[in-house]
Amino acid sequence: MKLSKYPLLVQNEILHNMKYTDLFLMSFVSKKIKELIKSSQALRFQSINRIVYGFSVNGLPVVYVPCPGGRIVTFVKQWDKKGFQLNISEKLIDFGILESSYCPVAFLAPSDQESIIRSLHDYFLDFFGNTVEYCWNTKYNPDQEELFIPQLGNLTACSIQNEGGYGQSLKKSAAFFDKAPVVTGQ
Repeated sequence: MKLSKYPLLVQNEILHNMKYTDLFLMSFVSKKIKELIKSSQALRFQSINRIVYGFSVNGLPVVYVPCPGGRIVTFVKQWDKKGFQLNISEKLIDFGILESSYCPVAFLAPSDQESIIRSLHDYFLDFFGNTVEYCWNTKYNPDQEELFIPQLGNLTACSIQNEGGYGQSLKKSAAFFDKAPVVTGQ
């Protein structure tokens, strides 16, 4: 189907009935399509209160809009199926499609996870806008060396869920916040 062959009203209706996942993937077709999505979905994107970086049952990050069908991308540490690469904010990231939910899956190499998440976050800022609240939710696990909370622009909220002893959790949380830069309002 060639979207540009349809009248603008029909294009808008087609895009409006697509899931966030589909819009995200479609935005990589071309700059023209990305701009069409952004302009035709401006009201829809403005109605998004927040985008959440959470964790799935496998303990890896997942990015979603808190609404039914709001999952945008899931991460995996290993992907042995055929995939594709996307250039996101000047970084090549390996992707695949999770067949059970038709969700894009980004390969997250542990040594490169912060730069991959930062590249995706920069893309989301451009795509969805900076009026959206971006939240990072993480789980504390006693086996973790330290908490993983990347330094992302426009990150407005963070929550830490405890899955282990509170004493260690508090120590590691305090150590993380001691290292974090101080952000001041303008």
